[in-house]
Amino acid sequence: MKIVFISNFFNHHQKYLSDSLYNITDKNYYFIATEQTPEEQLRLGYMQYEEPYVITYSDVNHTEIEKLIELADVVIVGSASQKLIENRIKDKKLIFRYSERFLKTGNRVITYPIHLYRKMRNNPIYANMYVLCASAYTSSDYSKYFLYKNKCFKWGYFPENKRYNVQELLNNKVKHEIMWCGRFIEWKHPDEAIRLAKLLKDNNILFRMKLVGTGPMESELHDMVRHYNLEEVEFLGAIQSDIVREYMEKSAIFITTSDYQEGWGAVLNEAMNSGCAVVASHAAGSTPYLIKDGINGYVFKCGDTMDLFRKVVYLLNNASVQEKIGIEAYNTISDTWNAGVAAQRFVDLCSELLKGNNPSHIFQDGPCSNAELIKNNWYNETNKEIE
Repeated sequence: MKIVFISNFFNHHQKYLSDSLYNITDKNYYFIATEQTPEEQLRLGYMQYEEPYVITYSDVNHTEIEKLIELADVVIVGSASQKLIENRIKDKKLIFRYSERFLKTGNRVITYPIHLYRKMRNNPIYANMYVLCASAYTSSDYSKYFLYKNKCFKWGYFPENKRYNVQELLNNKVKHEIMWCGRFIEWKHPDEAIRLAKLLKDNNILFRMKLVGTGPMESELHDMVRHYNLEEVEFLGAIQSDIVREYMEKSAIFITTSDYQEGWGAVLNEAMNSGCAVVASHAAGSTPYLIKDGINGYVFKCGDTMDLFRKVVYLLNNASVQEKIGIEAYNTISDTWNAGVAAQRFVDLCSELLKGNNPSHIFQDGPCSNAELIKNNWYNETNKEIE
C-alpha cells in the first residue's frame, strides 16, 4: 500500500506517526511538505527533520509530486492546497482529510451561505473522502454543513510514546507538584493556573506549581504571581521538548486549561504518557477522546476555576487515587493512543475501504473508531462528581 500525506510543513506532530507508516508500508510512505518550516516555528523550538520519506514541494519537479499523489492508494491531506487533490476527487480515489475542528470561535454556519458553499465545494459529497478527526469536535463541525455523515474517524496527534517502568516512574514523582505547559496566550488561559494557585494557597493546601512556556501574557502572569505573593509558583520559560518531558515525569498532577480554540493539545498525550494525574479542560479537542472521567484523569468545565480547584485538591489529598489515575493514563497512551497503534489501524482501515467494505465497526474505541457527534456542552451532561 502506497500512502501519501500532504501538509504545509513537517514537524514533530507528524514525525512518530510518519515513522510508523513508513515502516508498516515497507517504505511506501511519503510526506509532501508544501513549504519550509517557518522561522517563527523554529524560534518556538521546532526542529528541522531530514527523514527519507519527506519531500518538499518547492524543491522538486511539481509533475513528479502530482504523479505521486495520483498513483497513491491513499492520500491524507492536512493544511494544503485543494488543487493538489482535485484530480483524486474527480477520479473518486481514496482521500482522508486530517482535520482539527474549524468552528473554534462560534457556530455561525448555515446562516451564512458563502461558508456553506465553500465547504460543499471543497468537500463534495460524491467523493471517496473521509475525515481523520484531530479533535473530538471535528465531526460535529462538519455535520453542521451536512458533510461526512458516518465517514469520520477518531484520530489526533501522536507525540513520542515513551516506555517506562511505571512503578519507578510514579515513585519518582513529587506528590504535591502541579504542572502547566503551553504558550502564554489568551485561549490557553494560563491565568487559570495562577487563579488555581491562589485558591490552593488561600486554603492552606501544600503544593508547588511549574509553568512551562512563553508568550504575550507572560508579564501579566508574573504580575499576578507577585500580586498574590505566590512563591509556590515557578516559571521555567521556553525549554526543549525532551526537558519538558523530564519535568512531566517528576510532576504528579498536570492541568490543561484551553478553550475551544485548542484543536487538539498534544501536551495532554505527553502528560498522560508520563504518568501524570491529569485534570483537563472539557473544551480542548483531545480531552473527550483521551480522558475517561474519574478513570484515567479528571475533566473540568472550561472556565470554572472552582471545578478545577475541587478536582486538583482531591488529587493532592489522595495519593492512592493520584497513583491509580497516573497508571491508567500511562496505559491509555501506551496501549491505544500512540503512533504505532494508529498507523496499523489506519492501514487496516484503508485496506477495508479499498476492498469496498464498510469498516465502520472494525474498532470500538481509540484511533480509527467511529467519531461520534459531540456537543460543545457535553460536559454538562456527563460530569460525575468526585467522591
